[in-house]
Amino acid sequence: MPTMLNNIEVGSDHAGRITHFTFQNFESTPIAPQNMFEYIEGGEFIMFDGEEYIVTDDGTLIHPSVTVPSHVLLGAGVLLEAGTRFDVSDNEAADRSRVVLEDGVRLRDTDVHEGVSIGHHSAVLARSVGKGAMIGSYVRSGPGVVIQQNAVVEDTAKLDREVSIGSESYVGFSSRLGYRTIVSHHVLIGDHVTIGKFTGYSGPGEIGGVNRDGNVLMPGRVVPDHTVL
Repeated sequence: MPTMLNNIEVGSDHAGRITHFTFQNFESTPIAPQNMFEYIEGGEFIMFDGEEYIVTDDGTLIHPSVTVPSHVLLGAGVLLEAGTRFDVSDNEAADRSRVVLEDGVRLRDTDVHEGVSIGHHSAVLARSVGKGAMIGSYVRSGPGVVIQQNAVVEDTAKLDREVSIGSESYVGFSSRLGYRTIVSHHVLIGDHVTIGKFTGYSGPGEIGGVNRDGNVLMPGRVVPDHTVL
């Protein structure tokens, strides 16, 4: 029977991402997740947000209902909440099937398909992340979001609830997509673009976009609510 670590608290930020660990029974400096190997063996249980999690020696928390295949590579301080599912091959020769979750990633109620990479400290509560999709660092995705195959969401972008990003579409750095925005396939959205709620873009095309040579065009465009492009 795994040990329950009753004397350790898990610290988190406003987006629910793991930030540190502290001991309850004496004053201590917060411990970074990657340094937890100095204090625990890994495989113990720990309480977080009212639920039990399995904790690894690099401070990753895995809900007991979540199965992590061997082709899923986890950084330190990753949080895998209930409802996280990996659709990944366990074929050791299939390198392209690997899923990479960097330090501090949070997942909840998300189907993650093979070849996905998610950058550090992203909080992804999406319904699905499609095969080969790439999500940058410090991205925030609300519940019900669908990111389809080979789509790219760059660093610090924010996707509100029930946003849909079509296959091979691109969302630029620090762009914001509002509630129930639907972006079709092969759409290029540039950096710092703000798109309002209930907006649809049928594509292919560009919105303050990035051309195929990687040059940013008209960054910072604002598309109001209820717009159909």
